[in-house]
Amino acid sequence: MKILGICGTHKKNKKNSASWFLLQKALECSRELGAETDAINFVDYNILPCLGCNTCMTGETCPQLKKPEDETIKVIDKIRWADGIIFSYPVYGLHPPGVLCNFIGGRGKAFLAEDKVVTGEQLFGESTIFTGKLIGSIVNAGGFGMEPALNTFFPAFLHAKAIQVACVGVSLLEYQFNPVLKKSGVGKRLEDADWAIDMARSIARRLVNIYNSPALPILKNMLGLKITEVLKKEDESTSKIGQELFWTPEARKKGVPEITIELMLEVKRKMGR
Repeated sequence: MKILGICGTHKKNKKNSASWFLLQKALECSRELGAETDAINFVDYNILPCLGCNTCMTGETCPQLKKPEDETIKVIDKIRWADGIIFSYPVYGLHPPGVLCNFIGGRGKAFLAEDKVVTGEQLFGESTIFTGKLIGSIVNAGGFGMEPALNTFFPAFLHAKAIQVACVGVSLLEYQFNPVLKKSGVGKRLEDADWAIDMARSIARRLVNIYNSPALPILKNMLGLKITEVLKKEDESTSKIGQELFWTPEARKKGVPEITIELMLEVKRKMGR
């Protein structure tokens, strides 16, 4: 399994970022469970803001992508690489940070909407960069507000048919990187917040656990996800043929029968329901 960690803080200095700290703890757990990991800090990338031109909604390439200074494609390539994504970000005014909202809620329209063209490439079916990927989220607040910050992106991911399987919201309060609290004697070291570290690691455990679970197709089937085989013809054109419900390679190797509606109804009948 490949897991990408995305940090959504506005802080460039990772040493002073609780979001980066908790993300690293989650990725550390991921590696312990055999996953391959990578991580990015969104603020390190130049993601030009949405122009509101609606070009993406017409099926054409976003004009911002054509500008050499825009680094959106670098982020997209990272996301395409991953099987699962762990987001980690702070609460700013009861919302996620603007740098993350700019991508998912602004520039992300071209990728969250089920349009046909993304970055100049033809997509087949209704696929987006988040479709079928497992999503976990870690949100930290200096005081409160984790719930609305967590809820902000849920509708977008659901529309994109991403599979959201775990999320935690933590109030770090006295454990945050705050010089005022430190000088007052109230502040504590984030490294000593075992409960917060455990919560961050639990996100990784769930992503890896469900990725290897024979029950994963149930979630994929609920979202209507299907596999579309794309064939390249001799004349360089392409076509898509056949659709089947997703099924995990691990389950096939173990000989576990594919979980379908028919199988579930059969089990219910045997149970007398």
